Amino acid sequence: MEWPVVSVIIPLYNYEQYVCDAVYSCLEQKYPGKLEIIVVDDCSTDNSVIKLGQTFSKEQYALVRHKGNKGYSVAKNTGIRASSGELIVLLDADDMLTPDSINVRADYMRKRNAVDMVYGTAYVIYDEGGYEYYTKRMYKLGIHAGKKIHAQTTMIRRSVHLRFGLYDENLRSRSDNEMWNRLNLYGLFPGAPKIFACRMDDKPFAFYRKHSASMVEYRKKNPIYNRDVTRILEEAKQMRFREGITKENTPWLKR
Repeated sequence: MEWPVVSVIIPLYNYEQYVCDAVYSCLEQKYPGKLEIIVVDDCSTDNSVIKLGQTFSKEQYALVRHKGNKGYSVAKNTGIRASSGELIVLLDADDMLTPDSINVRADYMRKRNAVDMVYGTAYVIYDEGGYEYYTKRMYKLGIHAGKKIHAQTTMIRRSVHLRFGLYDENLRSRSDNEMWNRLNLYGLFPGAPKIFACRMDDKPFAFYRKHSASMVEYRKKNPIYNRDVTRILEEAKQMRFREGITKENTPWLKR
């Protein structure tokens, strides 16, 4: 049984102090199949791209650059469109994968063709030192499900995006929340395509970094921004619940 091609997408904006750790964590995976690493630079203004070029060779990762800052969701979609893998992993540029993260998840999925997506738990690590087992910030898989998802631990088939679309580009953050709700909500409609998601509790799959420059901390410090993102998120959920997924209201993967 062949190992599937796995694409790791790393959206990047001004994380020069972290991004090399993220790429290292991918290169150190003991994966027997092809592993593709794509960094999408969303027009960083710091030395992120320079540090990447000084640290890694062009053979070790692919770099896609936006000409202007387009936001987190657009960067993720750019990476997905540029990728070739059957399985897709999204990793924030300030986070890292655990050593067996790709191998364990890909092996599970290659033996279970019916599984569309797997996810699990993560460690939280602190800039001042130390880490702990981490489950607090996990998005619910839809309003009707008790399962929760940590965005940095997901591995999803490309076919899911072909059926359900890409990330909502109106959301500059929290687009993971909208995606998980979308996947779950539309499985409730009669005749709608269903998604089979499995939680794997074998071991944590990612290191989630907590620091003052994170997107979560930015939202906490900017209540107007957070309010606007929340409003767009809820409007998107309600619209798609009423109308279903259409090409008019959902960003689709262009082939």
